[in-house]
Amino acid sequence: MSAHCVGATEQSPRWFFIAPLRPVQLLSYLTGTNTQMAKFTVRIELHNASPEDYARLHESMAMNGFNREILSGDGVRFKLPNAEYAFEGELALKDMLEKAKLGARPLGLRFTVLVTESKGRVWYGLEKA
Repeated sequence: MSAHCVGATEQSPRWFFIAPLRPVQLLSYLTGTNTQMAKFTVRIELHNASPEDYARLHESMAMNGFNREILSGDGVRFKLPNAEYAFEGELALKDMLEKAKLGARPLGLRFTVLVTESKGRVWYGLEKA
C-alpha cells in the first residue's frame, strides 16, 4: 500500500510506503489511547553452576536486551534478585521464552526458565541500584 505525499506536484510526485501496523499499534491508533508494551519478568536457573557461570549469564542476557533492574513509578531503579531479568517489548509469551533461552544457551549448561508477563509489579526489600 502506498500514499501520495502532501506537497508533491504532478511534475515530481513523491511516494512513500506505509508499513502495516501491528495489532497493538492499530488498537492504539483506532482508540486514541497510548498502549504500553508488555513487561516480562524472566527467571533462569542454571544447574550445577558456579558464581562465574551466573556472571556469564548476566552478560549474555544483557547482550540480548534483558535488564537486571526495574524502575519504580517515581523513577527509582531497583536491582532484581539474582538470575531474574526484566524485558519490555511487543512479544508473545512463547517468543519471550525463546528469547530468554537464546540468552542462556551459549553457556552450555542445563538450565530452566520461567517467563511471566506482568501488568504491574510490587516488591519488598529490593536493593536500590
